[in-house]
Amino acid sequence: IMILFDGLILESVVWLNGINLGHHAYGYTRFSYDLTPYINPVGQSNVLAVRVRNKGRTARWYNGSGIYRDVSLIITDQVHIALNGIYVTTPEVSEEMARVNLSINVINNREDDADVNIVTRLTSADGKEAGQAEQSEIIRSGSNKEITQTIKVNIPQLWSPDSPSLYKVEVSLLSNGKLLDADNITIGIRSIDYNAQEGLLINGKPVKLRGGCVHHDNGILGAAAFSRAEERKVEIMKANGFNAIRTSHNPPSARFLDA
Repeated sequence: IMILFDGLILESVVWLNGINLGHHAYGYTRFSYDLTPYINPVGQSNVLAVRVRNKGRTARWYNGSGIYRDVSLIITDQVHIALNGIYVTTPEVSEEMARVNLSINVINNREDDADVNIVTRLTSADGKEAGQAEQSEIIRSGSNKEITQTIKVNIPQLWSPDSPSLYKVEVSLLSNGKLLDADNITIGIRSIDYNAQEGLLINGKPVKLRGGCVHHDNGILGAAAFSRAEERKVEIMKANGFNAIRTSHNPPSARFLDA
């Protein structure tokens, strides 16, 4: 059982049932705590306490204060995919074929080894399956293991700023046919290169960067990371001819990155 904070402005301390879980001294990065050892037995209530301190003038822009981004309670099996445990690259990309490489971090917190089956499905934006990979692995007790898989995609829908086609990567972790855990991320299949003669190349074609700087807040709405406000901010930039954003001056919210 884990608690995930996407951002607290500015310095925070978190307790569960009076036990100090930790201190986070930066307001713009996500962080998490393992609640498992401190949860009360079934039938008893739990108290999660969060203290946030934002002293003085900490920035020359409006940074907000308090819990201003998403908070998630994540409950998994003891054998599970690690937080941010799916990493995807596309080392080979063409209009005819693409190779999608996956690295999946699986954790086993049980007292015995786990025999698991890792099934990965790649689907396009219209819901059609573009590829699948499956393999069995033994994860030793009290350890984690990086699982690598490759999916070949024929006639891929390539991502570009003008045609941002996306795919969903869905990873399922099974044992004896029982689903232990599942997670998914969204990716774009594209190649990126650059050189002194042609500049930035996306899918082999030169792209001129027309960028602007954007702070993390949403004007009169304040610093809270509302999904629609984050989308609207990106829409306004794109409608005015921008194809690149510098996130001034700190990591933005996950909702902004999704947009």
